[in-house]
Amino acid sequence: MMKRGLKGASLLVLLGTSLNLQAACQHFSAPEIKPGNPPTYDGMGAFGPLHNTLSLDCLRYLGQIEAGKRQAALVEDDKGNHYTLRVGSYLGENNGVLRAIFPDRLLIEQNVVQGEQQVSREVALLRTQKKGQKNRISESALRRQVLSDLLFALVTKDKAQLLNLYVPTERKKAAQYLAEPGGLALLQQYYGVLNNSLLDTEKKLGEGRWELTYLVGGKTPRRFRFVLQRDRDRYRIVKAEQFTVM
Repeated sequence: MMKRGLKGASLLVLLGTSLNLQAACQHFSAPEIKPGNPPTYDGMGAFGPLHNTLSLDCLRYLGQIEAGKRQAALVEDDKGNHYTLRVGSYLGENNGVLRAIFPDRLLIEQNVVQGEQQVSREVALLRTQKKGQKNRISESALRRQVLSDLLFALVTKDKAQLLNLYVPTERKKAAQYLAEPGGLALLQQYYGVLNNSLLDTEKKLGEGRWELTYLVGGKTPRRFRFVLQRDRDRYRIVKAEQFTVM
């Protein structure tokens, strides 16, 4: 599944996952400024136009874009305004902060009150189609979806989802590795660098079987090779390995 001892950038460790369950789009207004009620300098809108000014249900994630040399996300609000967001940008309610960008979803950390404590939770803003656009996904996009699902499962520490990405014959081997002390953390380090990778090649190996390679730059460039097998309505991982680019 992977070789031990390989070093890579760690993925962000989060506390858990949750879906965005807001009932409907909501806009919020700042309290009226009057004697005895001075303005706050870290209140809604203080850290950007989407900071606590509306709920996530007012937003649609349209996809990844390149902004200079940094990865960014294009988001549209319910009035048709577009925003370019990067990791660390504020959006939505509960002081939501963008923590990770994936091709099909954004991972947002919010601060919420549970009982008498303030805790963090993660919500996912899924990518949506533009109005009138057919909700179809190409075979190539379906194959590339595997990497997005892999990274998302590692960020959210969802072991069940992680195991489900492998073909049944490899699932037992992956489960044994995850059961070892520090197994999940090592996988996060191993695959974490792929969050900033580029698809290098895509080659058909046989009926329903494909090879995808991703190139990761840096001081020691590396290439990751995934062998995927079509399994009903999706692709699953048969093999994953890494090579140093000479």
